Amino acid sequence: MARTQIFVFLTILFWGVSPVMTKAGLDALKPGAGPLVALTLRLVVCAVILLIALSLIGRTQTLFTMGKKAALLIVAGGIIGNLLGSWAYFSALARDEASRITPLTSTYPLVALVIGILVLGEKITVFKVVGALAIVLGLILLGITPRRL
Repeated sequence: MARTQIFVFLTILFWGVSPVMTKAGLDALKPGAGPLVALTLRLVVCAVILLIALSLIGRTQTLFTMGKKAALLIVAGGIIGNLLGSWAYFSALARDEASRITPLTSTYPLVALVIGILVLGEKITVFKVVGALAIVLGLILLGITPRRL
């Protein structure tokens, strides 16, 4: 469990720092570049780094032997989340403050919760319901908070 907690902490740290860096980068773009160019740069660099990492650990071949169903679902999830989701996120971030956009877009666990229950047959628990209510409360608070203090 300790290893899981380390990865959770790293996720929080990386996802907390990333929006600020991304917003600063989007603000520094030359006119006409836009979120799509920024996203393309980000994904291409990440893909190269991932291919190098797979090569270094000797796992490149697994890209071609993982099975059709796994590959299709992973690719579809990547297109929906990494491509379309990131494009929408970059577009929102280019238009508003990172401290406002990031919490709003971080409500995606509500969607995952509902789809997980309906599609994957995951169980509804008291903790999941309370967590979902906390997210909704956070949305309400962000909605009634003045944009600029």
